[in-house]
Amino acid sequence: RFKHFLTTFKLKTGQGGDQGGDQGGGEEAEDAALGYYHVKIEELRLTQELNLEVNCQHLASHPTCRKLYSQLVQYPQEVVPLMDHVIHMLYCQGGGPGAEDDLGGRRIQARPFNLQEVHQLRELDPSNIDQLVALTGMVTRVSPIIPDLKQGFFACVQCGASTEVTLDRGRIDEPSSCASCKNKGCMDMVHNRCFFMDKQMVRLQETPDEIPEGETPQAVVLFGFEDLVDAVRPGDRIEVTGIFRAIPRRVNPKMRSLRSVYKTHVDVIHYRLVARTTDDDVSEAAAAQAAEAEKAENNLEEGGGEDGEDEWSQG
Repeated sequence: RFKHFLTTFKLKTGQGGDQGGDQGGGEEAEDAALGYYHVKIEELRLTQELNLEVNCQHLASHPTCRKLYSQLVQYPQEVVPLMDHVIHMLYCQGGGPGAEDDLGGRRIQARPFNLQEVHQLRELDPSNIDQLVALTGMVTRVSPIIPDLKQGFFACVQCGASTEVTLDRGRIDEPSSCASCKNKGCMDMVHNRCFFMDKQMVRLQETPDEIPEGETPQAVVLFGFEDLVDAVRPGDRIEVTGIFRAIPRRVNPKMRSLRSVYKTHVDVIHYRLVARTTDDDVSEAAAAQAAEAEKAENNLEEGGGEDGEDEWSQG
């Protein structure tokens, strides 16, 4: 179904593209003739990018993909890799025999965005765990780049045989025995030969207009990987599409026992910039804050003088 959608979907009159806006007349004519996502896949060859943005509004409006959209929201961990495989296959088929070699082992990935339902941070609940969600808010903090283990390399200390283990659901299953010499407990991880990918933690907070009166702002932790690193900066207002996760917390890092309270975060699939704070905006905000502080200080001094006069008069 998804392959049929990619090859046959065409924009209707007034229907938005990647960012929800109207396109020029020449691009609309080309998309109408060849198919919108067919053109986008061909553009990947020219730009050498590895991501194809898939507008979920297009997916939900397509007659044969409405069920696929529901499955994408409910089971993103299974559906998104299948979408990656279909896009990668179409990319290689359209590029000829050498298209796979040109990628150099890299794969084309799908970036679904623009879901029908957008949640506020305080609306997230346990029913959303492991589902695809869209959130809006303001970036308040961005961490440095963190190396995240993706594939472990283990070597036997007895015979030197090696094996590679891929990360599965956030865990690396260390081999219990060597497949060559059959000895147990002899496999050690070789960190220099492991494969790591870039990871970044982003803190997303509710915007002031979304906070109910008298309430404190809610926040959620986002994790962006590979090309999503350094895609946003503090002060940006964004719409995030990602998978809502809940992971158990250990009582002690050296022990296997877990707490009953889980820690939640969002694995980001797509960032959509709503508004970006410029340096001028930051300077104006700092100047306004300094003016308010000076005004408050003056009011405090004036209030202190009046209190002093009252005390003297009473004395």
